Amino acid sequence: MRAFVKGRAYAEERITLQNGKVMALTLVGRPLPMAHLRVTTDQASDVVSVDGSRAGKSGIELELAPGEHRVQISRADGATKSLDVLLHDNETRDLRVTVDLAERKGISPWWYVGGGTVIAASAATVAAVILSSQSTKYEGNAAGTLNPYVVTASHGAHR
Repeated sequence: MRAFVKGRAYAEERITLQNGKVMALTLVGRPLPMAHLRVTTDQASDVVSVDGSRAGKSGIELELAPGEHRVQISRADGATKSLDVLLHDNETRDLRVTVDLAERKGISPWWYVGGGTVIAASAATVAAVILSSQSTKYEGNAAGTLNPYVVTASHGAHR
């Protein structure tokens, strides 16, 4: 006969019934080694899920079986962070998590920065093309006949 109890190893006992007599049987399962995980985030309202099941909010302490677990932190604004945690027998681990804005679901803020840069560069290129297509206007007598080795000086130069 085998008996299973959550959080304990199964207990197994062989019994022999003789002459149809009912016997009392006591099974004691030895405790399984467990691990403890405390999850704290920078916002008390963050939701903590472990292995796909909601466990509670930030600051929760969990008793888990040793092994690998997936911890996910979710915020009301859509930001999430997922971590894989390996726990050993009788281990207690404090997990302090910070959820960054870059981990928000949806469009990354860097798309806005990149898009703004492309728009600004396009506007500068269009302005440069328009300004370079205008003709140069020369005024005065004999425009363009200045010797390239002569630098003109203005009247009333400072001494």
